[in-house]
Amino acid sequence: MALRLISLRHVGTCRVCASTLAPRTKAYCDPDLLTVVCVTCHELASVSGPSLPPGAGGRDRRTARAEARLDHTWGRFAGIAKAFAEEPRSIASWRKGSDRPLAAFLDRELDGPVVMLHGRKVPHTRGDLDHLVIAPSGVWVIDTKHFAGKAELRDAGRWRAPDPRLFVDGRDRTALVDGLGWQVAAVRGLLDPIGFGEVPIHPVLLFSDSEWGRFAKPFEISGVRVLWGTRLVEWISGPGPMEPAMIDAIAAHLDERLPAIAS
Repeated sequence: MALRLISLRHVGTCRVCASTLAPRTKAYCDPDLLTVVCVTCHELASVSGPSLPPGAGGRDRRTARAEARLDHTWGRFAGIAKAFAEEPRSIASWRKGSDRPLAAFLDRELDGPVVMLHGRKVPHTRGDLDHLVIAPSGVWVIDTKHFAGKAELRDAGRWRAPDPRLFVDGRDRTALVDGLGWQVAAVRGLLDPIGFGEVPIHPVLLFSDSEWGRFAKPFEISGVRVLWGTRLVEWISGPGPMEPAMIDAIAAHLDERLPAIAS
């Protein structure tokens, strides 16, 4: 469907350049994708057409997959979208981010319409986000820990008054679960103004160095999933409500609002 020129009723984000568009700003709306394009990007696309940037050959599989997704999502705007995305955000942020072994593992194991952002600073706070994965199954907020010892769920309560607690190597680490609450709130707060406040957000505590028995199972405590790498990939790869266009729009917005931590 052709884009329609409208006056925005709410704050919007241009899907090409990721600029913030204030209410009453003129912009082009795509009613199928529920996204908007600023007037400047729309005019540039009309002039330049869907030409590809130079040097498109010889790229790795993730780059090729990302460009194919841009072609499908943006149509005749793909040339401009690729110009703004010189390399996939997952690769660029992996090079700058923290915990590179896990970043490399996720980049290798995850396929399909998935965007990863690693090592991100939350503005106006002292905190940061280890990993964000935007996939059909939702937005995954992953906090990695390198504690040795067995990770387990214990009930420290009494009869009729359960008190689930996270223990690692025999020590109570439940505070780590509580610490994920503000991270989820930060991501939700960034998505709500652009109309994606209701997308599923999955908080995860990942213990990469802990002991998991042969028959161990991931568990959940206070809405936070506690697990290890291979099971995380299985859960992220599951089905969900997020379409490729929604994934790209959310990833672009979070990439813009959450600066990468300098390596």
